[in-house]
Amino acid sequence: MKKLVAAASIVVCIVFGMPAFAQTKPTIPVIVKDMTSAYWRTVLAGARKAGQDLGVDVVELGAQSESDVSGQISILANAVASNPTAIVIAPAQFAALGKPIDEAAKKVKIIGIESAADTKAMTSLLATDN
Repeated sequence: MKKLVAAASIVVCIVFGMPAFAQTKPTIPVIVKDMTSAYWRTVLAGARKAGQDLGVDVVELGAQSESDVSGQISILANAVASNPTAIVIAPAQFAALGKPIDEAAKKVKIIGIESAADTKAMTSLLATDN
C-alpha cells in the first residue's frame, strides 16, 4: 500500500514536470476503481498531499464499486472534457478501458496506476509487484 501511495506522489511529480500553463494552477483528475474502499481512499490521500505540496489541483474521482466499469469510462470522458493537465487512472478492467484510454490520450496525457489496460497510449504505468 505504501508503495502505491508513494507511486501516486511520483505520478504527480512526473506530470508536473510538463510545462505549466501561464498563471494557471495545473489540474490532474485521479480516477480510482472504487471511492468506498479504504485502499483507494489512501491512494487519493497520497495524491491529495502531493498535489498540495506541488501546487496542483488534484480532483478525486472514481466509481462506487470496482465492478462499475461503464461508470469509470463515463468518469474518464468527463475528466477529459474538463481539459486537465493530465489524468491519472487505475483502470477497472483491462479490455474495457483500452479504447476509452486510447481516445482520452489523443487529448491529454494518461498515467496508469496499479492496473494495466489494453492500450499503449499511457504515458506511464506505475504498479506494485505483487
